[in-house]
Amino acid sequence: MKYVLTLLVAALVVASVSFAQQSRSQISPDLVELWDVYQQIEDLKANNQDVPEEMYNRYYELDRRLHPEAYPRLEGNALDELSDVCPGILVTGPDSGVVWTYSNSGQTTNKANDCSYYIADPSRRCRYGRDVFMRLQVLYRDSITISTCGSGFDTYLCVWTGGCCADPNAVPFASNDNNPELCGLPLTQQAGIARCFEPGIYYICLDGATTAAHGAFMLTISFHGNSCIYPDNEPDCPANFLQHVEDQPEGCDAFSTPITCGMGYCGEIGQAGDLDVYALNVTGCPRDVTISVYADDTPGRTGYEGGLNSYLRVWPVTCEAPLAVNNDYNGSNSNPFGTDSQLTITLMPGTYFFEVTGAEATSGPYEFYVACTNCEE
Repeated sequence: MKYVLTLLVAALVVASVSFAQQSRSQISPDLVELWDVYQQIEDLKANNQDVPEEMYNRYYELDRRLHPEAYPRLEGNALDELSDVCPGILVTGPDSGVVWTYSNSGQTTNKANDCSYYIADPSRRCRYGRDVFMRLQVLYRDSITISTCGSGFDTYLCVWTGGCCADPNAVPFASNDNNPELCGLPLTQQAGIARCFEPGIYYICLDGATTAAHGAFMLTISFHGNSCIYPDNEPDCPANFLQHVEDQPEGCDAFSTPITCGMGYCGEIGQAGDLDVYALNVTGCPRDVTISVYADDTPGRTGYEGGLNSYLRVWPVTCEAPLAVNNDYNGSNSNPFGTDSQLTITLMPGTYFFEVTGAEATSGPYEFYVACTNCEE
């Protein structure tokens, strides 16, 4: 039976040892501010509130400074073929199992908003910004990736079959707001869809996630040529995860690695008794925080069958006693998937430490990820 531990942690007495003193390495001030602005944007979006344009401007100023490689230079709008009116241009993919890519760049600043407010059926709406459209004709079954990585505003993707958003025959196929795994950035505002497409015509809307979200976009559609049969390769550490570096002993009252919501690390418990500790600073409001460890028992992850029987503990800043512990999450011998450690806990604003180690003197590689809910009104 699925077990999710939810605890409401009362306000804690502030310890004399600060978050900065307990962290082995410091996150740059720009990254700290980027996370704070990103979280404010996501909180406003979660409550269907407008995001101020100056907040977006600050987010992209910081993100471009930290990740210039994620923003290729756009020279004018020479490839801007997308239409302001649905259904838009028709792009036909390859007729055999080959790797094939379509790219387009342009801008939405002078476009209209066609796929949100006036459509009565919520399932046929996209989002709240200015939008552009195209159709994709798929000739054979294939895994396809559609992304807006590299765009200069908060994008949102919607895909329908049967018609465009205003068409009563339109059937929602897929949608996405932020896809950090595809874009390789944990705090991205860019969208991405990756799934199997059957032959047919798909109606694609590239929208702004909020009314203030508009500007230069990049749209990339990639056919992977594998007929939706995925190779059984040894998985790599996800591109948007960082590598945990262990150069000195860690512990709640010793050293720790800073982490933010939406961030992941790949690490390894090298020997029995070894432990890795991550420090999270919760800001703004109480948040439901889900801490996931993917180790020996999770197929498709780098630690699968690597030997680590993970054990997870959550500590307050005082390090007096653990707030929560978990060894196996939703596990059974007949269903090993998901038996690595996971906790969901409600945390008040403050600093917390997440400790990963091996139960039963086990060791091996793992992936570690932290997800947080947004602040509600």
